[in-house]
Amino acid sequence: MSCQLPTLSLLRIVLLVFISMVIVFIEISSKWLPHRNFKHDHPTYKKMVFTKPNETSLNWSNDPFTCLSQSISKNIAPTSNVFSTAEVINAKASHKVNDTLQIRITARDVNNVIKTCGGDYFRVKLYTAETQSSWSIDVTNDLGNGSYIADVTLRWPGKVAVIVTLVHPSEALRVLRRIRDLEPGRTVFKGRYLRTLDSGMDISEDVMCLPKVIRNHSLCNFTDERLGYPWFCVAPSKKSLSCDDWKLYVNDPKLGEKYTMRAVSKEELNIFKIHKLPIKHPLLPST
Repeated sequence: MSCQLPTLSLLRIVLLVFISMVIVFIEISSKWLPHRNFKHDHPTYKKMVFTKPNETSLNWSNDPFTCLSQSISKNIAPTSNVFSTAEVINAKASHKVNDTLQIRITARDVNNVIKTCGGDYFRVKLYTAETQSSWSIDVTNDLGNGSYIADVTLRWPGKVAVIVTLVHPSEALRVLRRIRDLEPGRTVFKGRYLRTLDSGMDISEDVMCLPKVIRNHSLCNFTDERLGYPWFCVAPSKKSLSCDDWKLYVNDPKLGEKYTMRAVSKEELNIFKIHKLPIKHPLLPST
């Protein structure tokens, strides 16, 4: 027994120390702690004022991707892979290796009307089933009137199939350009205002932050004027918080996706269903 008593006493001491450490840890954890994903980097210069944003709009009349017969707000008729056609301009009975095959693509919309503007994204693929040979090029010769020319080099002998694919219609690219220009905050941040009251209680509020003016909100402007990089956060709605209480920020992918999707209408979303679809019409020699 004399040999076991010290061991039991030591175990009790260790157990008491462990329990006290757990209690201290629980007490500390019950207070507000910075999230591990939050960054503590602050601009070295902060001009924190309330600002009222201005509405921003784009004039699409000068957009090369917009056909004159189409409207940005209604009756969107995107390029159709079903009605668009492709033809070989310099077709011959046979071609040699390293010959250039010239292909003309005529874009038509979903109403089978010939497009009068460019901006569509087409891709041409050569394929030989017997040897499983293939290669593809993006069509870069956009004539700007709904017609496209692709110069494709024949790189191997044999029977070659030519497949023309509509990767994206010009209307989809127009939507992407609008999001880029009007909604550059593809990465949205969540900012946190934090203040400890005289009572010792922490009060906080999480808001959206973007490197641009956020429309229809009162804002705190944290732009670093020395660098010229814009940075705005929605002003806190709680009366006990102000712009001076901005402390932290974190990237919020879900909020970024939601914020971007709000800029796209349901009609525009349907345009993106036309994606990497082959032209239905068979490739024929030019007449």
